[in-house]
Amino acid sequence: MSLRALGFCGADDSVSPKLLGVICQSYPLVEFGVLFRPEKEGQPRYATASWVERLGEVASRSNGRMKLAAHLCGGRVNEVLRGDDAFISTLPALGFRRVQINATA
Repeated sequence: MSLRALGFCGADDSVSPKLLGVICQSYPLVEFGVLFRPEKEGQPRYATASWVERLGEVASRSNGRMKLAAHLCGGRVNEVLRGDDAFISTLPALGFRRVQINATA
């Protein structure tokens, strides 16, 4: 078996974005998943918007080595299903290269 990615999901304000930057430099297979659910923002596993901005700054300085995935939950899923792409259109500028729909979360 050959891995092409290894996901670490639930990155939040409890960890420094700079530490995640160090991890991605040493382990390029790692992809950090950030859970987005507006009603849970700031709770464990659900990062605040200001933390996500800091993570985006670290990602922009990683020379493409930091892999970020946005895991949409709750209301964010409903937005996408309604065809509203306002939120997901902001994600590439923050360094997110993949979006995952967690329809049951």
